[in-house]
Amino acid sequence: YYTRTNQGSPLKLQVPSEPGNYEVRYILGQGVQLLAKTAITLKAVSATLQAPAVAAAGSKIDVAWQGPANQPDYISIARPDQEAGRYLYYTYAKQGSPLKLQLPSEPGTYEVRYILGSETRLLARTAITIQPVTASVSPPATAAANALFEVQWQGPGYPPDYIAIAKPGMPDNRYIHYVYTRTGNPVKLKAPEEAGTYEVRYIMGQEARLLDRKTITVK
Repeated sequence: YYTRTNQGSPLKLQVPSEPGNYEVRYILGQGVQLLAKTAITLKAVSATLQAPAVAAAGSKIDVAWQGPANQPDYISIARPDQEAGRYLYYTYAKQGSPLKLQLPSEPGTYEVRYILGSETRLLARTAITIQPVTASVSPPATAAANALFEVQWQGPGYPPDYIAIAKPGMPDNRYIHYVYTRTGNPVKLKAPEEAGTYEVRYIMGQEARLLDRKTITVK
């Protein structure tokens, strides 16, 4: 690492994440000439994490942590086999302790990690089990084309979740019309203009995961 002297004196110099003996050096940049040096010993840093052992898919959890809290440090959620620098979601440690961490929508076993951001060094980890969530939709059996109809729903109701109407066979993240669950229960959903058989779906919006579907006939 280096910092140019035009930043003034004193200046900030990033140090490595690996403990050991190093030298701080003054380099005459034009000819790469060493003008001065001084020894520095870097001591090991550590971190700890406190997170729930079990949580619901797609939710946000509180994570309490202790660590160096350097500017680029972050708390991440990752699969156990992912490398330190890989993650599904993360929150910077500078957000404070405890902080909010988004969880994936896929159930399974994961790790909450403290990552030293300057060199993507893993300082602490703790296991978490993400459990599945369920949802249901209760639309009417029929609806008039291009008209609004009510849909009762049950589910996690996360801010990005929505109720959609789609053609059977459409991918989970495709729809004709939709309305966010946060608008209330029941929600008012618009029927397509074209008559036919459709599906009313509960979609976990975070990763467009389908939680429930029911058939509706548009006349």
